[in-house]
Amino acid sequence: MAGAERRKNRKTKRGENTLEREEENKPGNIDVDNIDQRPHWFTVLWTKLFNITNWIVIGLLIVMIISDGTLIRIVDFVFGTQLFRRFYMTQQPPPSGPPDPSQLEEEIKNFKPTILNKLDMNEIYLYNKLLQPQEISNDLSRESSVRIFLIDDFLTELECDGLVKAHHHHVDEMSKESPILCFDSIDTLHKHLKDIDKEHLVKLCNDIEVFTTGTHCLNSSFSAELTNSMHHQWSYSTAFYLGESRFSHSFGKRVYEATGLMASNGGKFQITSYPEGVGYKTHTDCTLNTEKRDRFATILVYLDDVEEGGETNFPKLGISIKPKKAQALVWTNMDEDGNCDPMSIHEASKVQVGKKYILQRWFYYENFYSLGRRQKEPDIPERSPGQGYVSCDAYDHGSCRWYDEWGYDHIVDYVAMKHKLH
Repeated sequence: MAGAERRKNRKTKRGENTLEREEENKPGNIDVDNIDQRPHWFTVLWTKLFNITNWIVIGLLIVMIISDGTLIRIVDFVFGTQLFRRFYMTQQPPPSGPPDPSQLEEEIKNFKPTILNKLDMNEIYLYNKLLQPQEISNDLSRESSVRIFLIDDFLTELECDGLVKAHHHHVDEMSKESPILCFDSIDTLHKHLKDIDKEHLVKLCNDIEVFTTGTHCLNSSFSAELTNSMHHQWSYSTAFYLGESRFSHSFGKRVYEATGLMASNGGKFQITSYPEGVGYKTHTDCTLNTEKRDRFATILVYLDDVEEGGETNFPKLGISIKPKKAQALVWTNMDEDGNCDPMSIHEASKVQVGKKYILQRWFYYENFYSLGRRQKEPDIPERSPGQGYVSCDAYDHGSCRWYDEWGYDHIVDYVAMKHKLH
């Protein structure tokens, strides 16, 4: 009896278990607590690959944002111009103390000049965009040694806007005091006085010594009077040098790769702005003499469009270039033997509507030790710290230009020495 009872109980138990399993398999009766939580192996693999891909994409986006300046643009929008200038335009601190004269003399003595006598134009990539030089020529230009090229999008929009911002900031800082006016000759001064209906001052200028001692510059009070009478009708130029900013290195490298113009033969970088009614009369960037340490080629980049006027004209070649933002204009001024080509004469047409901004750098046929290095400014004329000056040269073939740094072209002894050398 006991055995029969046990067999009956086992059958009953098996039946109950079968019913329980059937009940558990019915929809809506899943016991989530007892389900195996491990995902399928394919799901695990796909999730890992998806996460890795995400991080790769994010990394690439970060690199792209930093490389094309978008990050700086965002930060600049939030914090203003100062941060941009710190990253791209801030000058490096000058070396502590004056250079050792003996070491400097040795460096100058051992300096070996290099010759730059041709362009080597190439296609380059800028942030994954192909830049292709386009030669501008006609029958007249083909008869000269002058070669002219255009390269679109040579600067990014951020670079153009940032350079303009830095330029404005520097001009504003140095315009708190009226500039000192300098002229290449008394004759040029007379012609400018006639232009502004100040002919009564011409005789006065003949009767007294109008230039300060040792210079071709007016004193501060006379300069301030003429500045108001001339209504600030001049261009504004600010300069920076290789090594004073990150941009100077990247731009110099870009120029070399696209044109073959070596940084070692390059002078200062100059940003110039032209207000309405201002241009630059016909001139050559080189001098018609036998000097080889002269400007072989020029690169000029337009930093903004100009609504009307402001063209760069080559009258003897019949070529005119309208400013286009970020476009580079490259041309030669000298032939391969180092002779200044008079056919390279050009002008900046007056701006009729709007304002014109350019970045330019000159490259020399034969370089020299001080080329492209910021020099100690002259002690004369007497002036306030941070006071700029306006240089008015060759009335018929020049213009008046405001500068943020003082050179030596207004120093009488320096000019006399240059004439003797030539």
